[in-house]
Amino acid sequence: MKPWPTVPLADVATCLDSQRIPVKEDDRQKRVGSVPYYGANGQVGWIDVALFNEPLLLIAEDGGHFDEPERGVAYTIRGPAWVNNHAHVLRPDEQKVLLDFLGYHFRQFDFLPYITGTTRAKLTQADLMRVEVPVPPLAEQERIVKLLDEADELRKLRAQADRRTAALLPALFHEMFGDPAKNPKSWPMKRVEEIAVNGKRGVTTGPFGTQLGSKDFTREGPEVFGIYSLRDANRFRSGGTKRISPQKFSELARFNVLPDDVLVSRMGTVGKVCVVPNNSPQGIVSYHLIRVRLDREQCDPQFFAQLLSVTEAGGVGISQSAKGAIMSGINAAIVASYRVPVPPLPLQQEFAQRVIEIRALEAGQATSRHRLEALFQSLLHRAFQGEL
Repeated sequence: MKPWPTVPLADVATCLDSQRIPVKEDDRQKRVGSVPYYGANGQVGWIDVALFNEPLLLIAEDGGHFDEPERGVAYTIRGPAWVNNHAHVLRPDEQKVLLDFLGYHFRQFDFLPYITGTTRAKLTQADLMRVEVPVPPLAEQERIVKLLDEADELRKLRAQADRRTAALLPALFHEMFGDPAKNPKSWPMKRVEEIAVNGKRGVTTGPFGTQLGSKDFTREGPEVFGIYSLRDANRFRSGGTKRISPQKFSELARFNVLPDDVLVSRMGTVGKVCVVPNNSPQGIVSYHLIRVRLDREQCDPQFFAQLLSVTEAGGVGISQSAKGAIMSGINAAIVASYRVPVPPLPLQQEFAQRVIEIRALEAGQATSRHRLEALFQSLLHRAFQGEL
């Protein structure tokens, strides 16, 4: 490790917090313009005029991801900006420390020792300004920034490619089938229960929370109770498992999960959907999801999942049927009666094959993304350990 000198942040940067002006959400909505409006973890909207117009470093004051600085506790801005009172505003003295060097430093910095507050984590101005920061020679700072910029650019290019790939499926769906809300090709319209196995019985919510008690769970039971959850559209994961007795598993067999079942989130992120993969664990669907088991002679699961996703993204889909004053949600009856266009099966299957190809591309990109992220985080760590 190189023996770089360290100094308090106050010695190399000026805090401009006194120039911040908070704006209530309702008032800001009346003043939407072209100036970025920043908060604790980045840009949170737009406003009509600027408070600042220079290169600055912003660091969360409260509401920041202090235990995960890589998520954006600190970030640099350039040009016109408005900053609310949830982010500290710093002007580095670039005769001593470069803005981008300081920005990268705080992207991997452990703020937790400086945090106060029991209900809402807060980084006070006084605590921030006493943080010790490394100050290598400017030439060394420039070299480190250049290396990190190159690595960061690779991450940005990867993210850009990922966004383009994510847009492929909705675009392909609209090209092949048109807008499902308008059904321009006049495909037959059917209720989901009409294309499900055994009608309404093919559309069900799991028993978790209603038919399982603590006595039903065991440590040694051979059967697995899968608590399935959806993080975002078309993604599947087992959010955790518990073992239940074989007898209980048999009693609840009607709630089992099989490959190609379609799961729809009924609470929280209402309307998120995925197809259960072939390698899914043995289990039964949880109370938080609705399982749709389709009649494969009428409807392909990949087509159906994308149908709900595309429709939902268009603002007129299954999530718009959510009910509830406190926590909105949908139920099996709503899904069963939901009407969807049903194109010819061969066309659905052609689309499903394209889905498989695109999912394989996404998987490869995800591997690349994880590697680039690991590389960038490693470079960040090494850079400020003086190991680059």
